[in-house]
Amino acid sequence: MSAKGIDVSSYQGVINWGKVADAGVQFAVLKVIRKDRNPDKQFENNWAGAAEAGVPLQGVYNYSYAVTVAKAKRDARAVLGILAGRTPMVWLDVEDTVVKGLGQTLTKIINAYGEIITAAGCRFGVYTGLSFYNSYIKPYADQVTCPFWIARYPDSASMSITTDPKDSERPRIVHDLYGWQYSRKGRVAGVSGYVDLNEFYIDVEMGKATSPTMTYTVKSGDTLSAIAKKYGTTVSAIMALNSSITDVNRIYVNQVIQVK
Repeated sequence: MSAKGIDVSSYQGVINWGKVADAGVQFAVLKVIRKDRNPDKQFENNWAGAAEAGVPLQGVYNYSYAVTVAKAKRDARAVLGILAGRTPMVWLDVEDTVVKGLGQTLTKIINAYGEIITAAGCRFGVYTGLSFYNSYIKPYADQVTCPFWIARYPDSASMSITTDPKDSERPRIVHDLYGWQYSRKGRVAGVSGYVDLNEFYIDVEMGKATSPTMTYTVKSGDTLSAIAKKYGTTVSAIMALNSSITDVNRIYVNQVIQVK
């Protein structure tokens, strides 16, 4: 049994998730973080839009530039900070030129990143292209145990979400294959321009992309109005969620408050 879905980022702009759902998209994967470790500009909008439209999430992804274990750990913690208590599967996108030729260091980067992600209660996997996998990961296959989501594009023509890829073209790897990104020229109602199309074989996220309770730890210089703006809510809504806040001007550093 497989499901068809899309992966998206700010590159797709503002998405009409209602139209996406009506087009037959069965899941989505969202870009969570940018190179500068700030959230992808459409991440929160896409999370909320998918939830409202009833499109299940099969995780979030982090395009990696990590060439050291230390950086990989910092990146993983930054992703968890953006997720703010949410626990989707986290995919480490390993394909950039800077991570080629690292040898066994790449496996250490993958494993170190994955350990931090799984310790936080999220599942973890790696996304990459089939050629990259065969060249830089397969030689050290016994050192990496996570599942994989593999890109391979057998057809360069644009495709609809309703068009089935040829099963004979599905990537064959030595690890568990959770998903296949089979086109980068997908056309889906509700998305402007091309979008990646995927087929997933494992349901890594049960249910829909409902928004869980979110908390925030107050930092020096924070105000309730600034925090409310950051999370797309209002001061009165935050105060209603936190009985300990009785004065709009009285919050303190390291105070943990519920924001949604």
